[in-house]
Amino acid sequence: MRGAVLRMEVDDALLSGQRLVVLAALEGGTSMYIPMTRRRFGLAVPRACWTLSIVPAPYVLTRVADSALTIRFTDVFTMLASAPEELLRSPADRFRIGDVVDLGGMRVTVRQLYRERPRAIHVEFDAPLEDPSLVFVHPVAEGMKRFPLPRIGESVTVPMPVIPAAGP
Repeated sequence: MRGAVLRMEVDDALLSGQRLVVLAALEGGTSMYIPMTRRRFGLAVPRACWTLSIVPAPYVLTRVADSALTIRFTDVFTMLASAPEELLRSPADRFRIGDVVDLGGMRVTVRQLYRERPRAIHVEFDAPLEDPSLVFVHPVAEGMKRFPLPRIGESVTVPMPVIPAAGP
């Protein structure tokens, strides 16, 4: 993972003014240490680093507006169903439909629950998704790659995240 973070598809000259949005990670360690790892090796760090999902499953991402998208898991997959996710929110403090988490620049609203856990969320940013201040990446076998977002009204499946293969 370290190699993928160090070779991530970003522009080092711009990154300090950008918010990095990791669409999915297998667990928090593959995304929450991105800024620290890059700084440790003398590379630029993003202004913010947000991870939308650490669920080990694909999901459907739908672009619903210029600056907003929805994430919907299928089958029995939900957010906050694993021990690592419980670091983020106690199982005793369940979300309800309509609950909002505002991270300053990104606002998340719970839209659907399955077995008392979020299955669908609405994510709204303070800028259009194409704004240069936002960089969307996804971990694939080849590394942390930029992810092309769909047009308004269109959907795409975000594949299950992987730990990238070791590289040079």
